[in-house]
Amino acid sequence: MAFVWYLLFDTDCSVREILLLTSDHFKDGLITTYKNKCYQVPDKFTIIFETLSDKQYNGFKSLNDIVSRLGIIAEIPELKPIRIKNARKANTLTCSNCNNNYTNLVHNWISINERIVCVKCGDEIKKT
Repeated sequence: MAFVWYLLFDTDCSVREILLLTSDHFKDGLITTYKNKCYQVPDKFTIIFETLSDKQYNGFKSLNDIVSRLGIIAEIPELKPIRIKNARKANTLTCSNCNNNYTNLVHNWISINERIVCVKCGDEIKKT
């Protein structure tokens, strides 16, 4: 469930891409989707792909069921993958310096010279 949340909320991986993922798409800590987009898999989730490869169907076809169970635990009725993607869109900001998108969590942003920029740009601006 945590890995599905990570893919839906913390990456721009689409629901369709997730549905088509299998353990065959995982290599060297990265998953590559059918759109040839690569996503870093945090170390704590790499075991999932080993577990999936041992199953008859080693993908995420049960994505809606996984998200529904997550909704029950979080007490969010009728939670669907699209609701998580919409929440991500609503909580994502674009850095005015690099134009990359990051969630509006405080650890992603820094104030430099009275401008709010992403931490990565902030580090670069501090160096110069």
